[in-house]
Amino acid sequence: MTTELPVPPPDASLQQLLSHRARRATPGRLGLDVVAGAMVAATALWARPPGWGILVSAASCVFAYGVWAVAERHLHPEAWPFQVRGELAWLIVRALSGVLGLAAFVALLLTMLGIVLGPLVS
Repeated sequence: MTTELPVPPPDASLQQLLSHRARRATPGRLGLDVVAGAMVAATALWARPPGWGILVSAASCVFAYGVWAVAERHLHPEAWPFQVRGELAWLIVRALSGVLGLAAFVALLLTMLGIVLGPLVS
């Protein structure tokens, strides 16, 4: 028996939309987000190809979302088949990954803005 999660309202906040998406994703998909995000960010930091700042920022966003989504699912057992232990630890993980994701997103926007504007000469 599967329980269908309610669809978020049309005026839902970004947090509500991400939370809904996290609860509907499979554990394998979230694991892929975490592993792929970490591997792409680490590889881009190591190799430093052209545009590596964008790669690192975008991969960090994916990594942070994956970690945040796993914590979100642990905190809402109706969407996670495993027993929740250490609720405070999951709250901390969720908060830290949210901060990391926000910082990575801001870095992505600023890096893209820097590329679009080019070097500024005063």
